[in-house]
Amino acid sequence: SDKAPAIDLRINRSGSRSLRGNLTLLVDGTPVGHLNHVGVFLSTPYREVAVPFTAPIDLKGRQVDVQFQEDGDTPGAVSADEKLTP
Repeated sequence: SDKAPAIDLRINRSGSRSLRGNLTLLVDGTPVGHLNHVGVFLSTPYREVAVPFTAPIDLKGRQVDVQFQEDGDTPGAVSADEKLTP
């Protein structure tokens, strides 16, 4: 398959409203992937997405920082930040 390398994520939502925002992947502080306008709607508690890498990268022994930045009423604020070790 010619599918670009990606990392599969599950975004959980709680509370009484939908979320929409951008996901960014960072390795050593450098952006290595992104997915814009991701929505997790009120009708479901989570959304599964595949965030593509912008270039081939060896993740062995490295940490991936996943940031979700919400659109709308919190512009520019990181709504969630999770560190993963593949």
